[in-house]
Amino acid sequence: AVSEFLSRCKNKKDYFPLVDEFKQFTLTVALRIVLGGQRWQQWMKSDDNRSRLITLLGDFSIWSKGLLSPPTSFIPFTASYNAMKARKRIRNVLMEIIDEEKQVLNSLDECRRNRDQKKCLIE
Repeated sequence: AVSEFLSRCKNKKDYFPLVDEFKQFTLTVALRIVLGGQRWQQWMKSDDNRSRLITLLGDFSIWSKGLLSPPTSFIPFTASYNAMKARKRIRNVLMEIIDEEKQVLNSLDECRRNRDQKKCLIE
């Protein structure tokens, strides 16, 4: 993740907002931790997951702007209000991803158990 971040920054020709790059880096690292390195590579091959990542980046940006705003989350259309809504969307997407990964891990465990049972029957 760090080498990708550095290469993206080095490949920029002109001035660019470093904050946006840091946001993308932070979210990428968080997802890699949740998914693991190999699953991250597989996960990013899907166009649906890439669009979810773009959505997450947008919501992450809204949420981070609201962190420094006055705590007026009860007033619609304020930065704090929008940040709280974005936080809920981020949580929902991350929970979906975690649930999907639990299903993948459970199916792998089930396959391993079935394979072990077959080995026991053969032996």
